[in-house]
Amino acid sequence: MKSFSVFTLSWNWVFLFTWIVLISYLVIQGWNRADIEVGFKGQLLLLGSRLKIIMDEGKNWIPWPFGVKVADMRKVTKELDPVEIFTIDNIKVKIAKLSIVMQIDDLDTYHNVNPQDLNTLFDDIVDSNVREKIRKNSLQDVLGMSLGVDGTHISQDLTAFGIKIFKVVVPQVVPASDKTLQDLELKKGEQLQQEGQFVEAQHLGKLISFFKTDEGGKMNHDEAVRMAKLVTGKANAQNMTEYGFPPELLDGLGKILGSKK
Repeated sequence: MKSFSVFTLSWNWVFLFTWIVLISYLVIQGWNRADIEVGFKGQLLLLGSRLKIIMDEGKNWIPWPFGVKVADMRKVTKELDPVEIFTIDNIKVKIAKLSIVMQIDDLDTYHNVNPQDLNTLFDDIVDSNVREKIRKNSLQDVLGMSLGVDGTHISQDLTAFGIKIFKVVVPQVVPASDKTLQDLELKKGEQLQQEGQFVEAQHLGKLISFFKTDEGGKMNHDEAVRMAKLVTGKANAQNMTEYGFPPELLDGLGKILGSKK
């Protein structure tokens, strides 16, 4: 029968104590708490390599040698760089605050994507869905056009990127040149002025025709023109009697003056 010496017994206790201390240290130091925010998810890592395990939001205890890579799973708006494009009539326009509304759909796939590849995808989406429309239309058409794109109409395959795109937001398209913008404002002012002159001419014509009728006094053309100019320059439906218009003219004349907008 083999006997144990006090020395052998002491070393057994030393080894046992050492293992207990080492394991306790690893347990204490190796367990880390991962607080995953609301709307986020985490992918479990083993020595830095991804595992097919997704962790939900909340408090999670992770032992060594595991880790976690967290990503925002909420629907977010990503602003893109300003875009400048030429219209079909060769006028440069710009979109200052172009953005894409997106959401991570597959976290493991998304972590495979190089950020530069994602930017290339966004640029391709903008090119085929926004730039193409602008290139095919004139400046006047583009300024009044709705260029936003619903995600269901995007033709690009997004499965390799692990994301969903809900829409492309195009808030406003403006001329890239300040001079072009000034010219447009001037043209718009001229157009409004022309529209106003057209309305005035129509109104004057109605008055001239009215004064030539029996109800309007059966005037000749020159008299009717002079009377129409007097009315348009000085009279309205409320003060016609101040200018000596006969009562029988007031009803018909009042209807014409009252219809002017």
